Amino acid sequence: VEGGGRVHRSLLDLRLADTLELFLAGVIVPGGRPWVAGPAVASLAEATRLSAPQVELVGDDVLVRWELAHRCDE
Repeated sequence: VEGGGRVHRSLLDLRLADTLELFLAGVIVPGGRPWVAGPAVASLAEATRLSAPQVELVGDDVLVRWELAHRCDE
């Protein structure tokens, strides 16, 4: 789903996403917007950890893809 940070956060919180794909481009955008919104975690220990990604070059950009495992799947 292409959308704003609130949409992305909602999909992740509701476990409606099975795959997370991020494109990294060689462009620096000062003041850019976050890709996932919501309250910050108090420490990195509370952050969601993802397993090893698949990485693919797409032209001059990089696609990083994670398969998401939800707690109910573990």
